[in-house]
Formats: sequence, C-alpha cells, structure tokens
Amino acid sequence: MAFSKKQENILKKHSKNHSKKHMNEMKKTMSKGTSFDKAHKITMKKVGLAKGGLSNAPGYSPVLGNNKFGYPSGGIPVKKGGKV
Repeated sequence: MAFSKKQENILKKHSKNHSKKHMNEMKKTMSKGTSFDKAHKITMKKVGLAKGGLSNAPGYSPVLGNNKFGYPSGGIPVKKGGKV
C-alpha cells in the first residue's frame, strides 16, 4: 500500500525522533492499513523507544521499569497522596 502525501510528511517528521529500526517497523505496520497512532503504539511495544532511551540529560538516572500500562517509569512505588 502506497502512503499518502500526508502520511509521508508525518513519517518524515517522526523519523527525526526515532531510530531507523523504529521507522522501518512503523512503515511495515502502516503498509498493512494500520493508522499512524496505532502503528506507533504497536512499534513502541515491539521495537522500543526513540534512539535508545528517554533522556541523556546530566543527572537523569536510567528508567528502572514499566508502569501498569507498559510505559517506562522511575520504578519507585508511590501510594495515594504521594506517600510510599
């Protein structure tokens, strides 16, 4: 399935923040007729994050785990009201 001009533009913008592996998986998934948003969610689960991680800012510690929705988290359990 060929991509529309709109899809091509979105993918081009998206590629600035994601790895080649991520983009190839996105294109493969979208070519089967999946929407951009759904393809991105599928790809994030299958391939992973943009260019290897969330942040490389000084003082930022690596992600320690995933929350109950499958998104990266700091791995620190927090109870209601902000108390552990």
